[in-house]
Amino acid sequence: MKKMDLHLSRRQQKRSGFTLIEISLVLLIIGLLLLIMIPNLNQQKKMAEQRTDAAFVTNMNTQVTLYQNDEQEAPVSWSSLAKAGLISSKQQKKAEQMKLTIRTDESGNYCVETE
Repeated sequence: MKKMDLHLSRRQQKRSGFTLIEISLVLLIIGLLLLIMIPNLNQQKKMAEQRTDAAFVTNMNTQVTLYQNDEQEAPVSWSSLAKAGLISSKQQKKAEQMKLTIRTDESGNYCVETE
């Protein structure tokens, strides 16, 4: 009886963990899911950055229009908008980094464009 109990406990010890094949299969599935998800995340990040930049340009257009209405003249530079308190220094730096310029459109209104 003692030998049989010893034999059963060894068998139970073998079955208590995962096999190498089971662990490998789980890692393979996780790896495949990551391969599917990572390109999609990068694409979503690029789209979000593009939308953020478009919203920033729209915001700068609005600030130029406000300046023009308040001062009855066109802003010469981003620093003139910052001095008027319409944009922050952070926004001024971003506009300069994005190489945004203030131009006149066909109807004589001022607008913001990228170079």
